[in-house]
Amino acid sequence: MRYLIIISSFLLIALFVSNCGGGPGFSDTPEISFIGISKDTMRQGLNVDSLFLTIGFRDGDGDLGSKGQSQNRNIFLTDSRTDEIYRSFKVPELDIAGAQSGIEGEIIIKVFSDCCINLVDSIPCTPSEDFPTNDLVLEIQLLDDSGKESNLISTPNITLLCN
Repeated sequence: MRYLIIISSFLLIALFVSNCGGGPGFSDTPEISFIGISKDTMRQGLNVDSLFLTIGFRDGDGDLGSKGQSQNRNIFLTDSRTDEIYRSFKVPELDIAGAQSGIEGEIIIKVFSDCCINLVDSIPCTPSEDFPTNDLVLEIQLLDDSGKESNLISTPNITLLCN
């Protein structure tokens, strides 16, 4: 658990977050969209390789990354191979002054590689001739400060090189 907290604290890099008044029609339930990933292949291993994942967000009541709110993580990446949480992050604090009609912007997340799932050998991160690659799709969901869940989006296939 300590390992995940330390690693996760370094994983979220909000390189660009913008907020601006949204027009009518922004829902109070957050909406996210897939914008892109920096590459589609990573070498297996704990923190051996990484990519940048960019998502767009929109929230009508502007309660994302609010000052004084809980420090609970609220961006969740689920591993398609296991249906378990791959990584989780906290939306960085946003300046929401004047956001009565909503906020929108982009968040860039640094995602580190993990071990391949090897069905032959149970030792993590062991190279395998039988399983030279793993296909990984990350499902992403965001939770706003009032607990409303966003839509669920997915990355394109990410290839983990197991050898």
